[in-house]
Amino acid sequence: MDFFVVHGYRLIKPFLRVKIVPFSVGVTLIGSGLAIIYYLRKDDVDDECVSDVPVRPCKRKRTFTEIQIDKDRIGHLIGKGGINIKEFQDKSATRITFKDEVPTDNFRVCVIRGLPSNVQKAEFMIKDFLAKHKMETLEFFIPQNTCGLIIGKGGSTIRLLQKESGAKILVDSSDFEVKGQKVTIKGTSEEINKAKNMIKSKIEEQFSPSEFSGIQRRPNSSDIFESFESSNVETLDSGSEVMQVHVSSMRNPSSFYIQIADERRCKLKKMEEEMLTFYESAENQQLHKLESAGVGRLVVAKYSDGKWYRGTVVKIKSSSDLLKVFYVDYGDIEWKNLSSVLALNPKFQDLKHQAILCSLDGIRKIEESWPEEATDLFESLTYDPECNKKLMARVEGFSASNNNVYIPSVSLRSLEEEGNLSVTEELIAKGFGEAITSSIPNLVPGGDEDWS
Repeated sequence: MDFFVVHGYRLIKPFLRVKIVPFSVGVTLIGSGLAIIYYLRKDDVDDECVSDVPVRPCKRKRTFTEIQIDKDRIGHLIGKGGINIKEFQDKSATRITFKDEVPTDNFRVCVIRGLPSNVQKAEFMIKDFLAKHKMETLEFFIPQNTCGLIIGKGGSTIRLLQKESGAKILVDSSDFEVKGQKVTIKGTSEEINKAKNMIKSKIEEQFSPSEFSGIQRRPNSSDIFESFESSNVETLDSGSEVMQVHVSSMRNPSSFYIQIADERRCKLKKMEEEMLTFYESAENQQLHKLESAGVGRLVVAKYSDGKWYRGTVVKIKSSSDLLKVFYVDYGDIEWKNLSSVLALNPKFQDLKHQAILCSLDGIRKIEESWPEEATDLFESLTYDPECNKKLMARVEGFSASNNNVYIPSVSLRSLEEEGNLSVTEELIAKGFGEAITSSIPNLVPGGDEDWS
């Protein structure tokens, strides 16, 4: 069929015209529209990480966090040749750096960069490492004539001891509280023990056993916790004022645990509520799951009341996953399966352990062991699971335990309706013990405080 094209119109039949839009113009308009939509949306796509938008590949958002770390902990954290930091980076797939040191600050800022979940993992690893390698302080006394031997000419000997042990050592020649010079060692538990043994060996090289009988530690209630490898415990000082307490657990009148009933107990209860919420989360349980646990490891475990409590592993049954857990805030002990205990998150480690081991002052057992009736009477006078009983205590001195550590000897009075009742006098009156005076007197004798 004949037809003609006239200026964009195709003439097919006389008087019938059909308009044809040029193809190239249509393509140009469509392309321009898509380009505008792309550039308007591309930033939103990047930020929101929408995976089903086919315009460009999606990238996960990276983040960072900062941790303030005491300057005296930096060396332990980094490790020799940076081995610790490298391990943290490899395991968490993050980058860990430190901001430039500010001379006026007593801390350094650690910066962790990476994906959010990886940053969280690295932060936990660092805080867990610092919690396991807490800085502790040990004080003891050495003979006065050995001070120069430990310090050395121009401080050369003490610098060598510090370098080899990794601990910080200070000899205070101005302390004359007792005969001898006070030595203070700061470092991890392992570093402190190494430094202490090096000092002892150094002294024994110059003195015969008759001249030097060994380093003697001053009575300190925290000594009894050495078997639990923890110095983060509440302590009682000799000559302290009268205080209200709760007996949290007991074995007999010579061995029981108390909590001080002040703001520290309020902090403990608040922390335990937070722990209950935290560890009931399946995600947090998975994050804090333990594949193994050694003696001294800080953990959380469910007690028979169904609540989570802080604890430490004190014994492991060989060839099994059974752990003996000591509840550090109450003094109870339970055997638990490894699968039923979790790692203690660093944010729950700041509060000192609240259970303080004590013995009753002014009494000793008559028989080889305390009769059950004596323990029952002691329990009825002191123990109250609801903590409604008003029980007052005062440190009268210290008594030595079987493993040659010192335990605070406390006098206890129950302030009930019947009046001011001495627990010691009640036990003696019932014939369960005999009166004695403290074997180690107060360094600062207590006065006649009002017990009411």
